[in-house]
Amino acid sequence: MPEEVVTEPRQKVLKGKELDRVLNDAKKRSPLDPKTVDDLLQIDTERLGLSKADKWVPGALMAAHIATLAAVNFFGGDVPPIANMPEALHEVLQAIHNLSVNSAETPALRDHIPYLLLEGAGIWGAAKTLPSFLNIRTKRTKIKEAQASVRERIDQGEQAFKMKEGHTAAFVGSGDRTGELLSAEKPEDEVILYASAKLDSRVWERISSEGLQSELFNSLDRGDFEKAGEVVLFPIKDEDMFLPDNEGHDMTIDEMRALIRMVDDYCEARGIEKKRVIIVGRRTMSETYTDRTQAGIISEREETLQDLVESISESRQAETEIFDPTEVIVQDIITRAQGRQIQYSATSKGDERYGERLIELFKSLGYEPTKSETLRVLYDITDTPTEERVDTEDLAVVLDTARKHSLINRGMSPENIIVVPELILENLSREVNKS
Repeated sequence: MPEEVVTEPRQKVLKGKELDRVLNDAKKRSPLDPKTVDDLLQIDTERLGLSKADKWVPGALMAAHIATLAAVNFFGGDVPPIANMPEALHEVLQAIHNLSVNSAETPALRDHIPYLLLEGAGIWGAAKTLPSFLNIRTKRTKIKEAQASVRERIDQGEQAFKMKEGHTAAFVGSGDRTGELLSAEKPEDEVILYASAKLDSRVWERISSEGLQSELFNSLDRGDFEKAGEVVLFPIKDEDMFLPDNEGHDMTIDEMRALIRMVDDYCEARGIEKKRVIIVGRRTMSETYTDRTQAGIISEREETLQDLVESISESRQAETEIFDPTEVIVQDIITRAQGRQIQYSATSKGDERYGERLIELFKSLGYEPTKSETLRVLYDITDTPTEERVDTEDLAVVLDTARKHSLINRGMSPENIIVVPELILENLSREVNKS
C-alpha cells in the first residue's frame, strides 16, 4: 500500500481589518492569543501582495467591457435591449460615460452595459487596487516591526497572552522537560510556562520567586493567570525525573512554599478563587533546618515535601497535592514484573545513586515476589549504559524517547521499555484534566 501522506493543517491567514487589529494590539503590547501570535510570526512579508479580487476584478471588468462592446457594435439591434432606462437615468449615465469620451446609442440597457463595465473597472482600480498597491510597502514595514517586537518580548518572557479559560499555569523553575512536553501536547492556549530562565517555548513568562511582588503580579497578569484552572509546579531536574534525591530538585521546599503563597496573594488581590496546586516532585524530598545557640546547643528538624503540603492544605482552603513521578514509575515496574523477583542493574555510580532507594521502594510499597523467575531492571545516571547492556528480556528504564526507537530496532519489545517522560506525562495529563 502507498504510504499515507500527512499534510500540515493550513495556517490561518491574517488580513484586512483582522490584521490591522493584531498589528495595533502588538504595537500597544496588548495581550494576544497564542494562535494569533503564531499566525503573525508566520506571515511572509515578501509574499505580501494584492488580494485576488484587487488583482483580477478590474481586468475581468475590462475584458467584459471589450466583449460586450464588440457584441453590440457587431450585432447592433439584433442584441435584445434587455430593458429601457427612464430618460432621466439615461441622461445621467450619458454624462458619466462622456467623462471617458463614450456614449450609449439609446436608453437600452444593452448599450449602457459595456460602458458601465468600463467605469466599474476604473472605479475598482482607483478605489481599491491602486490604494492597496501603494499601501503594500507600508503594511510590510508594520508587519516586520510587529513581528520583531513580539519575538523580542517572547524571547525575554514578557509577551502578554490571552489564554483559554481553565488553562494550566506550569511553573518549571529553570526549565523542565515534563512541563515542556505537557505544553507541547496540548493546544497552545491551554498551557503557559513560567520560568526563571529563558525557554524556547512560544508561550511562557519570566518569573522569579525572589522578585518584587509588583513584578511577580505583572508576570501573572501577562500570563492571563486569572483564567488558570490549576497551578503545576515542576521542581525536579530533567536528569532526575525518576528516583531523585534532595539534590535532584531545582526548587527548595521554601521556594515552593513562597511560590504557592505568592499565587495565593495574587488571587486575593484580584478577588478570585485560589487555584488548585499540583507539585510534581518526590514526596520524601526534604530540607533540614538547624538552630544553633550561643551556648553551642544545636538542634535540627527536617521538613519533607509531604509535610509542606499537609501544613498548607488546610490554611489555603484550596486543593494542594503531590504527583510523585517515582511512585508512577515504580508501580509500572511492579505491574510489568508480574510477581517475578526484581533485580536492579546499573554501573557502580548508578547503583550508588539509585540502587538502595529503588529496592527500598519496592519493599515500602509491599511488593512481594511470588515467582522464582527474575526481572532485571536497568536504569542509570545516563541512558548509554542501559542501552549498551540491556537484553531483550530485561526491562529498560530510559529518559530519552530516541533510545526507545533504538532499542526496538535492536529487537526489544515496547513492553520491555519504560520511557520516563512519556509515562509521567501520560499520568500527569490525567491528573491535570481532573475537574
